[in-house]
Amino acid sequence: MKTISYAPEAWKYLNGLFCVYKPPQKHTPHVRNSIIHNLCRDLNEMEKRPPSNRVLLNGSVCSGKPFSVELVPNYADHELVSGPHYQIQDIRMRWINGIGCNSSGILLMAVNKGCASVNTLETSNFLRKYEIKSKFGCASDTFMADGKIKERSTYSHIKQGALDSLLSSIQSCNQALSFK
Repeated sequence: MKTISYAPEAWKYLNGLFCVYKPPQKHTPHVRNSIIHNLCRDLNEMEKRPPSNRVLLNGSVCSGKPFSVELVPNYADHELVSGPHYQIQDIRMRWINGIGCNSSGILLMAVNKGCASVNTLETSNFLRKYEIKSKFGCASDTFMADGKIKERSTYSHIKQGALDSLLSSIQSCNQALSFK
């Protein structure tokens, strides 16, 4: 395995698709922005190319003497003048079929040249798996776990057999639809 320490070489390989875990209570754009921020920080900490030189011609046409050519540092290309070499707006990154704020899971993301395949992947109908956690007898104002509880009810009439039957019915209906 080759370790890359030169920033332009790392930038050249920074293309394609990758998976990342999105935790709950984080918006998808927040995950994207934190990845871009970390990439820029890491690229700017790597070894960079030296500032280019500029050609300075000394002399005058009127004097008739040949010009003297001198290479001097180009301060316009210096990092302290132009800012960091790799900036947030330089990296293109898109997610494919994002998930909601309260959901957690794997996000498929594209970076730089990988963004060209995003539209094709978004129209693909990939299978998804959902796991739901709930609490019987409580209803919140937002129907989420962090919402304020508005209603309480008894749930002793709900039996394991009826719940299993309902869940298997939902699963078989969705499984049949996924292959159409």
